Amino acid sequence: MTWRAGTAGRRDAISKEVPAEDFATALNGVEGTFIALQRLPAAGEIERFSAALGAPLHDLTALNEELEDIFALSGLLDEYICVSNTNVHFRTAQGKPCRVLVPHPPEFRWMVEGEESPWFPGTRIYRQERDGDWSTALAALKSDLTL
Repeated sequence: MTWRAGTAGRRDAISKEVPAEDFATALNGVEGTFIALQRLPAAGEIERFSAALGAPLHDLTALNEELEDIFALSGLLDEYICVSNTNVHFRTAQGKPCRVLVPHPPEFRWMVEGEESPWFPGTRIYRQERDGDWSTALAALKSDLTL
């Protein structure tokens, strides 16, 4: 799980974020082992996510310091649910899909519409509404994970 990526606050930077507690709440009740791969989580963020999730969130965020380690781990995961980040590229290179939460407006690689990007085959896109609402995307994600 990764809920934030990029560099916020810079005019020339790309930043993506889904509110962590909304993301976790949407996944409450989904079966699985949950692993945090969030780069540089804020103090208490893992614990708050875990509480909203209603399940343990295993903190492997330190692996982000070594690209080889995070690459190896990404290939072992059954699912990777995130905002767009470097790990999506790793998963695609390994032939493994992701579930990506895409903010509005989307970056070019996620296109303006559609459920998949030509640059990330097999990766399912969940889109934030134009008004900034994530509820439809998060509901669709939960539905897909509980099928």
